[in-house]
Amino acid sequence: PEPSASPDVPLRSGVQIARYNRATGLPDVLLTVPFNGPKEQPKILLVRESPDRRFLAVVAQFGEAGTAGLWVHDSEASRLLWTRVVADASVRGVDWSPSSVALALCDEQGVVILDNVLNIESTRYEAEGLGPVTPLFVEEDTLYLLGETSVHRLDRKAGQAEMVFDSRSKGVDALNFVVNPTASKAAFFTSPHGY
Repeated sequence: PEPSASPDVPLRSGVQIARYNRATGLPDVLLTVPFNGPKEQPKILLVRESPDRRFLAVVAQFGEAGTAGLWVHDSEASRLLWTRVVADASVRGVDWSPSSVALALCDEQGVVILDNVLNIESTRYEAEGLGPVTPLFVEEDTLYLLGETSVHRLDRKAGQAEMVFDSRSKGVDALNFVVNPTASKAAFFTSPHGY
């Protein structure tokens, strides 16, 4: 923080989120998250830039006792938007729709989807029995949930996830799923049982 001009003006601190610029070899600061003191210092759990690079999804927990929440930075309007999405500290992932309009977040409680990041309306879906999952948008209305050994497609109308692939049915344990943009193919590492 820079010294204040007057002793009556409190000092503010901030955590900077930056992107590495290969051309200059220096970071380009995208956002500074302000806080008032050490007890409120944010712990940045996840950051994900939208495909059009306008928005930055930030999952942050303010202070040790604070609850994690999802914020969206709008670089066009230069403002940080509180989405009202509260997550637990075990956030697994965040993903943007291809149009940069919708956003999905996965934590231990399930999946939260913001259909429009400039609006605060969100829908939470339970993910019971799926284990830890990470969201992956492949089309505007198609969201996949990547688990440790399986892939599910979220049927938002039915409010449930349907299995697309399960490595356990093939007799292997899959690790590190990678799915192509249309989710028609998946690649993964395998390990023998017990390792």
